[in-house]
Amino acid sequence: MASYVETSKHFVEHNRLALDCIRRRLAMEDGEVLAEDILTSPRFAYLNEKTRDELLDMRQETQRTLNLYEDALRIGTKVLGERKR
Repeated sequence: MASYVETSKHFVEHNRLALDCIRRRLAMEDGEVLAEDILTSPRFAYLNEKTRDELLDMRQETQRTLNLYEDALRIGTKVLGERKR
């Protein structure tokens, strides 16, 4: 169960960061160029090639995934807490 909780924590953090990057990219003007930023890092540079519609779809899917992992983390943490009693 502890491994499950740790994996869920990792995915929650990853999806929160990805969602933040998607939101930031959506807030940018067309053709806007970034200085050194997380969106220019290899990890998230692919977002700069996506269309607005693709980004909107990605935001929705990433939010759904984040919600699932947050639920899993909450449940796993509760189960571990109950086991310690």
